[in-house]
Amino acid sequence: MKNFTTFFTRPKIQLFIILVFATFGMFGKLGDTELQPMGSATHATISREIIKTNDWLTLHWPHCEEFSDFYQFPPLFFWLQAITFKFFGINDITAKLVSSLFGCLTIILIYFLGKMLVNKYVGFLSSMTLILTPYFFRHSRKCEVESILFFFMTLGFYFFILSEKKNLKYLMLSGLATGMAFMSKGPPALAVLASIFIYYVFTKQYKKLYNIYFILGIIISILVPLLWIIPQIIYKGDSFYQKYLINQILWSFFGRSTNQVSIIQKIYEYLF
Repeated sequence: MKNFTTFFTRPKIQLFIILVFATFGMFGKLGDTELQPMGSATHATISREIIKTNDWLTLHWPHCEEFSDFYQFPPLFFWLQAITFKFFGINDITAKLVSSLFGCLTIILIYFLGKMLVNKYVGFLSSMTLILTPYFFRHSRKCEVESILFFFMTLGFYFFILSEKKNLKYLMLSGLATGMAFMSKGPPALAVLASIFIYYVFTKQYKKLYNIYFILGIIISILVPLLWIIPQIIYKGDSFYQKYLINQILWSFFGRSTNQVSIIQKIYEYLF
């Protein structure tokens, strides 16, 4: 009995169990449900349009004049989805592969995060808890941008914790992950760097705020989205300013209804 228990507490066995459950849970029976009209189906159509127009710079939502240039989200998810369509064909199953993949990767990453923070038992329990969370699975198994955002934000925190435990150089990778998260769903990804800043302040590690690796992490997190933003400004100009910076970000931040009166409510509604 002791040997049996020891067998299942080995990290490699725990990781294998998590991988099996995550893989079957995320990729099993993807074709059983149809794409939702105003969510997943729209994102799949936008991704398909990249292949059709061969325009990888600006996203397009066909048959919708108001969003002919689609700036509701940055393009990383749609690029990956378009590549998936190109190699595996366009259908309801392949439309969910990218989202499901990052959902699976998030579960695995949570194991390593929990293991690093406490021990292998916490890592295993954390991953299994996420696997048994219907809400997480329901949204990851769609053609949606949330799972890729969750993955890169979690990766950003993972590298930050590595910087605290091993070497501050990992802060640069935390910045890179934050930049990738921004390219997935925009400014909410900056909560990673904001959390690091708040942690340093509350723990009175003020010197780390001026550390070269923390500063480089911030610079990298800015440079990654700039690789997309600068060409947009060059080729789209006012259209990019109006449709993304003003219509999407500022409009969302300042509230979509007159009932949002406090700054706290506005920030909450935007992040939500």
